[in-house]
Amino acid sequence: MPGAGLGAPVEGGYLYAPMRLPHRGDLLLFLASLLLCLGALEAAIRLGLMPLPAYVLSDGWQRERWLRRDADEVTKHRIDRHHPVLGWTMLENLAGVPLNGRPVHSNSAGMRGRREYPLEPGEPLRIVALGDSFTFGQCVGDEETFAARLEQRIAPGEVLNLAVHGYGHDQMLLRLREQGLAYRPDWILLGFLNVDVDRNQLTFRDYWKPRFRVRGERLELEHVPVPSPEEFAGRFQLRGGNYAEMLWDTVFAKRLERRNRRRSEAILREIAAEGRRAGARVAFVYLPGGHQASVGKSLPRRVYKHVCEEGEVLCIDPTPRIHRFLAGEADPASHFACHYSARLHDLVAEEIAAVLPR
Repeated sequence: MPGAGLGAPVEGGYLYAPMRLPHRGDLLLFLASLLLCLGALEAAIRLGLMPLPAYVLSDGWQRERWLRRDADEVTKHRIDRHHPVLGWTMLENLAGVPLNGRPVHSNSAGMRGRREYPLEPGEPLRIVALGDSFTFGQCVGDEETFAARLEQRIAPGEVLNLAVHGYGHDQMLLRLREQGLAYRPDWILLGFLNVDVDRNQLTFRDYWKPRFRVRGERLELEHVPVPSPEEFAGRFQLRGGNYAEMLWDTVFAKRLERRNRRRSEAILREIAAEGRRAGARVAFVYLPGGHQASVGKSLPRRVYKHVCEEGEVLCIDPTPRIHRFLAGEADPASHFACHYSARLHDLVAEEIAAVLPR
């Protein structure tokens, strides 16, 4: 529209009027309105009026979920305790604590099961198992985990189950350094679940956790020491910041994924390197999901394939063995109703025992 937003017409064109700067009162009104909206959002979150979105790969989502819990334990499981480096770890000397309908025991070093292991190896073969809840055996008994079944197959050898639910590969590496290597293993066995790669990106999962940053060729540890639950709960929490972080992590998800891929490959290589320096060999065991096992097709994350192709670790895939078993089952899905069934753990142990050099 001719002359819209312009000054009075003059010969040869229009005279532009200078833009009026906002008055100080307008700015104060805007800031007050913004603070009022943010305050209302914060109040809505704290009163439970703001729903937690569907899962977002974000520290903000994980923190908000933890803050909404009624209990103040380190995690939702009664088998855990706070750890200043690992975030959380398994309690020592558990005597049949119920978890998913099964009693859980731990030895004096916080490993799954009742058996005690001296630092000095006493048997011809010693294996240290690392992993998350699938290796730990979230829904089976102490003697039904694939680590325990493997120990029975290599008797009189030993399999020390150092897996902890919810762990990423970063925590597995740190648990290996803090505890596993002291037992002088012949083999280090890592149960690889695809979702564990995503956990390497987080600084909060079941609770606060450490994270590595890649600088050049080095891994640098961040976010340690991890605060205790009491210390964290006593801090002022800007809950709206959790939602802002969810939004940020969603918008820049692809960029964060690329960065995390590099981080995850570096962590897996470091686990292999730690093993070699300690005189141990390293094996990664791929743990397929229900659909992959049912169709007999493995779909590991790219980082797993890259590290396996380098030839520094032995990579074991029980998917074909599990697939053959499921093909004869009337209800294959029942074996994945709660992580792995005891029979699937047994099949994983069979595959490891069949291909692991003694």
